[in-house]
Amino acid sequence: MHFTTNGTPQNSRRLNRIFGDNVAYFRLRQGKTQQVLAGLSGVGRRCVLQVENAEVNARMDIVEKIAAGLDVEPYRLFMDSSQAEGRSHRAI
Repeated sequence: MHFTTNGTPQNSRRLNRIFGDNVAYFRLRQGKTQQVLAGLSGVGRRCVLQVENAEVNARMDIVEKIAAGLDVEPYRLFMDSSQAEGRSHRAI
């Protein structure tokens, strides 16, 4: 297992990035602000910001809350760009 300089396994960082990118993608596609998504999800705006910036390892309850706020199935937030609607995705 390879680790980054902060001790997080690289695969976890990759998943955090994919999750964060997808949260931002669906949020923006739906025309929602971070504050609106936070309210719909029952989490703080800072939590949404940290998720979108891949700064945290989100717990499953947070994943489910954010997915509900976006009205998408949680698994869709972990699909990489080759699987998710053929859209471009920033490099991981």
